[in-house]
Amino acid sequence: MSGGPVAAVHPHEIKLHGDVRSDPYYYLADLNHIDTSHYMSAEQEFLEHKTAAWSSLRSELERELNEQLPTTTKTAPVIIDGFEYVREVHAGSQYPRFMRRSSDRETREVVLDLNQLAADSSYFALGDFAISPNNRIVAFTEDRKGDQRYTLRAYDMSEGRYLGLSVPDVAASMAWRNDGQLLYFSLSDRTVFETDLSGDDRAEIFIEPDRSFEVSLRQSRDRRYVVIASENHNSTELRLVDGAGHPLIISPRESGHRYRIRVLDDEYFILTNRRGAGFELARASIDGGHWRYLVLPLTGELQDFEVFTNHLVVQTRSGLGSTIYIMDFGDGEMVEIARSSPGESVSLAANPDVDSAGVRFQVSGYVTPEKLLEYDFNTGFAAVIAEENIAGLDDYVVEEKWFRGRDGTRVPVTLMYRKAKASRPRAGFITAYGAYGLALPKKFDHSWLPLLDRNFVIARIHVRGGGELGPGWHQAGKLQLKQNGIDDFVDGVNFLIEAGYVESDAVFARGRSAGATIVAAAMNRQPDLFRGAIFDVPFVDLITTLMDRGHPLTLSDRLEWGNPENEADYRYLKSYSPYDQVKPQAYPDILVTTAANDRRVFPAEPLRWLAKLRVADTGGALMLIDVNRDAGHLGASDQYQMRRRDSLEYAFILSRLSH
Repeated sequence: MSGGPVAAVHPHEIKLHGDVRSDPYYYLADLNHIDTSHYMSAEQEFLEHKTAAWSSLRSELERELNEQLPTTTKTAPVIIDGFEYVREVHAGSQYPRFMRRSSDRETREVVLDLNQLAADSSYFALGDFAISPNNRIVAFTEDRKGDQRYTLRAYDMSEGRYLGLSVPDVAASMAWRNDGQLLYFSLSDRTVFETDLSGDDRAEIFIEPDRSFEVSLRQSRDRRYVVIASENHNSTELRLVDGAGHPLIISPRESGHRYRIRVLDDEYFILTNRRGAGFELARASIDGGHWRYLVLPLTGELQDFEVFTNHLVVQTRSGLGSTIYIMDFGDGEMVEIARSSPGESVSLAANPDVDSAGVRFQVSGYVTPEKLLEYDFNTGFAAVIAEENIAGLDDYVVEEKWFRGRDGTRVPVTLMYRKAKASRPRAGFITAYGAYGLALPKKFDHSWLPLLDRNFVIARIHVRGGGELGPGWHQAGKLQLKQNGIDDFVDGVNFLIEAGYVESDAVFARGRSAGATIVAAAMNRQPDLFRGAIFDVPFVDLITTLMDRGHPLTLSDRLEWGNPENEADYRYLKSYSPYDQVKPQAYPDILVTTAANDRRVFPAEPLRWLAKLRVADTGGALMLIDVNRDAGHLGASDQYQMRRRDSLEYAFILSRLSH
């Protein structure tokens, strides 16, 4: 047993499919239980006691992290209805503010100042905002707890005052109709409503009957429609709502069919996988008619697209690389305008004006400053209109490597390290995600520098289940193929050691949310592979969570992980679920972070897991948990609080390395 608090034991058995799961820490799901309260307090005291010796190291790390924050950042202007909109963050500010200026005026006005809004809150997050058709009112959603249940509010920019509108428990997004009515989605009612600015006069537009679907809203770029998107991990259903409130379903929901659209005049373009695993582009009349599929001379899989009055822009993926092409509707010629280098990506940026003379796209990379470029359709020239100012990135190297997993599959891994430090091997900080078909962004992270400058290799293993190599890569690591991603992570760590990139006794892993499932399962399987591990808001008790129909994500998550009410799924989940696979063995040192207001991974889950690990550990590992009582799943809301969390995690790693 490792040192530290020991949670009280309350015998509890869960019987299903002729199997019995014993869970003596099940009661910790009740945060008001007296023993839960005692245990959480004991864990906090233990954390403070064990980390007291790191105070000077944490101060040093926090200073380094804060020094890396840009003094002032400002985005390139986005022009909408004759106004230039920018987002800026000033030195010492915790949050950004949004400003605008009309084309005929020099003076600027505040759209939203998040520092002002957050002044009386320990947590604040902006969900989304939208400008009214008369360009006077900004509607926005805010979260002051971290539970991602937002409140809808409105601000009159012309008068500089907040209006009386206050609608709680809504989704992040909202959209204006051209008649000034505001549409939003009520989480409690599962209903899209339209309302006036008083919030008192509302009418029902659409009820989402399936709780596995999330609903979002946006206005089409031509402002004629509100797009209501119902989506889960497997299906899409989009509705266009016109100015009179009449809805048009683009394509009814169908298992496995994912799609997105762009409206252009009286037709729409649709990116769809209806005819297979990959995506294709088609176009159709809004009034009805068949989809006319486009035959495009492209290299790689279609990933994204944008439509302008006279041009189609598409983004493709090939391996870990990406490319952007442009087609002129007049001559049908397809021209490549940007291609990524190793460790980089090119991607479409926000392009709100369908009549724009150019398309904006981003170039970013692990050791590359992010650049925003605009390609002029007339001149064929791409100009840089904004670029991050990050000094010293030439001191770092990025490599893309591939290794063969145990089943022969080639798996990619991206490495970053400092050039002019000691020769290999080095300490390793290794991460993965591998779920929901998501690909983590290729973007430089200032918070990596304290580790890179201390001779660490930072590695991201792109395991199956993620989206780095397209839909097929996701399918190869979901449901009853989920263990492929775990195998990939273990094999990837071994590859990095055997190839001489990482010292075998200096491997640190971090997993966040669903990524923690991969890392924790790998740790159960081969704990001696790791010197230490960090788990942020970890999803580790799969069966208990997926059995909880009261959990807001249960029905949608079953599409990714499986349904334990089905016996085959139950037994497969149990075979790798980190909580169920804890067993007596020597575990590495562990730091867990969680948040009291997390509605995606309830804090009881990591609490119960750590309690079980403590009792099972035979090697005296240091096991710590930090509960943020003022945040949710996305962590701290301001940049300085984020750096404080990073300083704790890095101090944990460095202290374990010298231990």
